[in-house]
Amino acid sequence: MQKFFIILLFALACFFIENILFQLFGIWFKPNLLLILIVFFNLFRGIRYGILAALMGGFLLDSFSVRALGLNTFSFVVCAYLASLLKIFIYQPGSQASRILLVFFVAVINLTIQYVLHVLTTPLDFSVAFARVIVPEILITTVMAAYVFERLKRCALRLFA
Repeated sequence: MQKFFIILLFALACFFIENILFQLFGIWFKPNLLLILIVFFNLFRGIRYGILAALMGGFLLDSFSVRALGLNTFSFVVCAYLASLLKIFIYQPGSQASRILLVFFVAVINLTIQYVLHVLTTPLDFSVAFARVIVPEILITTVMAAYVFERLKRCALRLFA
């Protein structure tokens, strides 16, 4: 039960930091910290904790989103499963580059799932979404992954000891 609350605390912190960054810098600097958190827990504690982080992060985003309910939760859970599958082929323990590459692939998968599900409910121009949302979010999420992983690792080692 304690681990559940720790993951919830991490998810809330990432959610609030994402919103603060969005308010300060707009859409051009909005890393998907919840996605990084999902990948982190998938690597740090395993698939169960990755899915738990995906459910919590997805529920948080869905609660405050105007899009279809469950879209974020579904895409995060799929990303958690695919991160565990990609971990077998990409991740090298101790390699920061492999963690960043894993975050990059999971971010691409997440935004592809969200775009496809969003297009099913409302028409959306791919070129506008690609230039204004997909590319900036993938780049910023990938760039921020190394820094966020180190911070999460420090906090998780203290709390999960």
